[in-house]
Amino acid sequence: MASPSTGTYPILSEEDITAAGFNWRGYLLRNPGVFQQQAAHTPSAAYHHYLTQGRALGLRHDRLRVILRYSACHGLAHQVYTHVAAFMLADKLDADL
Repeated sequence: MASPSTGTYPILSEEDITAAGFNWRGYLLRNPGVFQQQAAHTPSAAYHHYLTQGRALGLRHDRLRVILRYSACHGLAHQVYTHVAAFMLADKLDADL
C-alpha cells in the first residue's frame, strides 16, 4: 500500500475501510498502544497500521461491543443533558445504547 516514492499511503474513506470489513474504532479501542504510539488517529491511518503491522501481530479489529446503560434525573432539563452526553459517548465508542 505504501508508495515507494513518497512513503505515504492512499487516503481511504471510512466507508471504504468499513466495506473491507475493518472496524477502525474497534482496532484502536482494543489496541490502545497503537493509538498512543502511532499517529493512527484516523480511519485510513489505523487501517494502514493494521495492514503493515497489526495483522502480523494478530491484533483484533472487530467491533468492541459496549452497551451503555444510564438513568436520567428528574426534571426535563436534567434529562436532556443526560441523554445528550450518553448519545455522544455511544457515538464515540460505537456502542449500543
